[in-house]
Amino acid sequence: MFTSLSPSDPISTPLSPSDPISTPLSPSDPIFTSLSDPFSHPSPPQTHFHTPLPLRPISTPLSPSDPISTPLSDPFSHLSPSDPFSHLSPSDPVSHLSPSDPVSHLSPSDPVSHLSPSDPVSHLSPSDPVSHLSPSDPVSHLSPSDPVSHLSPSDPVSHLSPSDPVSHLSPSDPVSHLSPSDPVSHLSPSDPVSHLSPSDPVSHLSPSDPVSHLSPSDPVSHLSPSDPVSHLSPSDPVSHLSPSDPVSHLSPSDPVSHLSPSDPVSHLSPSDPVSHLSPSDPVSHLSPSGQAQVSHLSPSGPVSHLSPSGPVSHLSPSGPVSHLSPSGPVSHLSPSGPVSHLSPSDPVSHLSPSDPVSHLSPSDPVSHLSPSDPVSHLSPSDPVSHLSPSDPVSHLSPSDPVSHLSPSDPVSHLSPSDPVSHLSPSDPVSHLSPSDPVSHLSPSDPVSHLSPSDPVSHLSPSDPVSHLSPSDPVSHLSPSDPVSHLSPSDPVSHLSPSDPVSHLSPSDPVSHLSPSDPVSHLSPSDPVSHLSPSDPVSHLSPSDPVSHLSPSDPVSHLSPSDPVSHLSPSDPVSHLSPSDPVSHLSPSDPVSHLSPSDPVSHLSPSDPVSHLSPQTQFHISPSDPVSHLSLRPSFTSLSLRPSFTSLSLRPSFTSLSLRPSFTSLSLRPSFTSLSLRPSFTSLSLRPSFTSLSLRPSFTSLSLRPSFTSLSLRPSFTSLSLRPSFTSLSLRPSFLSCRLEQREVF
Repeated sequence: MFTSLSPSDPISTPLSPSDPISTPLSPSDPIFTSLSDPFSHPSPPQTHFHTPLPLRPISTPLSPSDPISTPLSDPFSHLSPSDPFSHLSPSDPVSHLSPSDPVSHLSPSDPVSHLSPSDPVSHLSPSDPVSHLSPSDPVSHLSPSDPVSHLSPSDPVSHLSPSDPVSHLSPSDPVSHLSPSDPVSHLSPSDPVSHLSPSDPVSHLSPSDPVSHLSPSDPVSHLSPSDPVSHLSPSDPVSHLSPSDPVSHLSPSDPVSHLSPSDPVSHLSPSDPVSHLSPSDPVSHLSPSGQAQVSHLSPSGPVSHLSPSGPVSHLSPSGPVSHLSPSGPVSHLSPSGPVSHLSPSDPVSHLSPSDPVSHLSPSDPVSHLSPSDPVSHLSPSDPVSHLSPSDPVSHLSPSDPVSHLSPSDPVSHLSPSDPVSHLSPSDPVSHLSPSDPVSHLSPSDPVSHLSPSDPVSHLSPSDPVSHLSPSDPVSHLSPSDPVSHLSPSDPVSHLSPSDPVSHLSPSDPVSHLSPSDPVSHLSPSDPVSHLSPSDPVSHLSPSDPVSHLSPSDPVSHLSPSDPVSHLSPSDPVSHLSPSDPVSHLSPSDPVSHLSPSDPVSHLSPSDPVSHLSPQTQFHISPSDPVSHLSLRPSFTSLSLRPSFTSLSLRPSFTSLSLRPSFTSLSLRPSFTSLSLRPSFTSLSLRPSFTSLSLRPSFTSLSLRPSFTSLSLRPSFTSLSLRPSFTSLSLRPSFLSCRLEQREVF
């Protein structure tokens, strides 16, 4: 995925001695000053470092006198269900997000459960069987061989870890996007993605494990190339996206492939070989004449999904159900009852006209397709009706400047009585077939969502696609923007009507799902740059100048009023807390998601908890003086309280974090550092001398490795997910391998 940088590339040019970011910190610099707080001294002894970890050689053995090598005697030495967390014990189960669980955060040999209140969870184990959302399975959050989920409050989600097999925009990595209870893969055609259920023994990315897409009782494998996967049926082995498996989307007996161009795909019919999206199958998903070859959901009849003249049965195993009929009761996922789309405890019906359906919130009474309910597609406070035939909502009305996600636009996604054209009542747009004139939403409009003859291709890598504008080359959510939603060759702006926004690189034309397109993910009125270090980016708020990942902007990930920064290593990042430096997913847990050098609190909106904040020492709760990575600082170790050669928010002689020193890194790498601005032997998106993966340094890797550091960022003699000189983990360094191995740059 990475291309070698030329010697003239700015990012590969060594920083000059006069460059502020390369200037070594002076001994008097505050960040060198020993901490005077309770955590400045060695934390309670731990058993983690006295036992060498496999594949993580430590060239400088710790002396018997080192606090970190002495047996544990504090509350954290054991793993009682009532004790706080044990951070790095290689043999103990540590509880990552539960104050009462024996969860192992980084144990290389323990089975880890990311979000289960009763499972021993290991956050980063490279050799553990990982269960994405199962309360009884061992789950590994960021293991180079495990699966990662994005933003699900009940899923182990990894957003952008440089040492994980998870790349938000990588065509070969597994990525989960925005599901509050599911690990969702956004757009990766070759990744094993688990949509999923918080109560299933699901393995997110295991090629040999059965994954259950939405079934709370089935061991279903969502994307395993060799396992039968069940998409929406608790008893069907359905494979959702496997390009090499005879995948059956929802059929217990058919080899159905949901998106494979060479497999017969059956969307929802247990007995019909239906091709949902295949341009080469004798199956037409949206046949304008209701041919018998297309049975969307009928187990016994040829059903036309969108035929304007035929009864369409979306999910009924026994009856002709009309998916969008203004006069028929349609049940999207329940053959007989109210179906819960994303919550095992919510009475949620995806398409039921009488059920309060919550599309994206397990606690919101949101009706996705109810003709009588005010449905909010993405906002519990928006009067947005996604599919209501009786609401004055037009998704793409030819007279309304419709914003797909605007909380103030009356948008109707599929109204049979509205003159609504998904992409323009006058454009021949084909939704899913490169050769069929398909009308996505109007039975009377000549609308083709993705027509091969229109300059509009929703999913075509070679077409200039205009997602929502009848007159623009491509505007996903803006009637005036040249926006391409998914085209890898189009200059795509996801949500900004005037900005050339880059989703993941301040200098790369990045497309939300295309590594080469400049894409703007979010705000139709903000100069939004998803990851631009100089643009204020708003992830989901049309009125906030929010910077999602900008190292210099206050970033708000999901709150229209919070300056939240999701992953910026140099920003005072607050992930989800309206009042905290950072809160990720738990109103009571202060967890920092991925920034080792940011004052970021991953999970607590009310805790003064900062993951690596130079001012905040409490990692977990206002009542728990627990340091997420400090707990056991040693001579050359640790986190929150770096020692002689340590790291974390206060790097020392050879440390790193927000203020890298001689051989440090983080947003401002020095002599041998890296991160956003790699130096002599750094890399980051642009590997240098002996690096790889996102940002390895001379002898390190992973987000922020240092000389002799550890935890989450092992260095020369460190360990944990980021091995150094002779280590491994997705981003091996000098003698490593995996994803992005390079020669001396």
